[in-house]
Amino acid sequence: MDLIERFVATAPTVARDRVAVLVERAPDYVAELRASVRAHVAESRSHVAAGSTDVDVALAEAIASTLDGLLALDADHAIPERRIVTAAVAYFVDVSEADPDFGSADGLVDDAEVVIAAATVLGHEALAAPVRTALAGRTSAG
Repeated sequence: MDLIERFVATAPTVARDRVAVLVERAPDYVAELRASVRAHVAESRSHVAAGSTDVDVALAEAIASTLDGLLALDADHAIPERRIVTAAVAYFVDVSEADPDFGSADGLVDDAEVVIAAATVLGHEALAAPVRTALAGRTSAG
């Protein structure tokens, strides 16, 4: 099983089909990917500012932190690794995913699991620590 197949297999079941499509896209430019991550976090904050209680901004920020770390490594990676990072970013900012980010309190959980899968498959589990911590905080708070 190659790296991309391992990533798709490691993604949460609810996200697997979408991740399989996204990982086939060519890697995008890092600056554009970073901008899309920042915009998605800003959108999370604006939903909360508008009174939504269904958005976990701390989890969105943790996901963004992990993606930023993966994007920082991107230049050193070969095409398959860059495709995995691109797919993880695309899944985070995608509004047509299995569980919409702004539609339920758990909307970012599948995104978190996709990002953890990407970091793990790429051998950078430590970069996923903020996401794991945010998820653990949700479990203990809930």
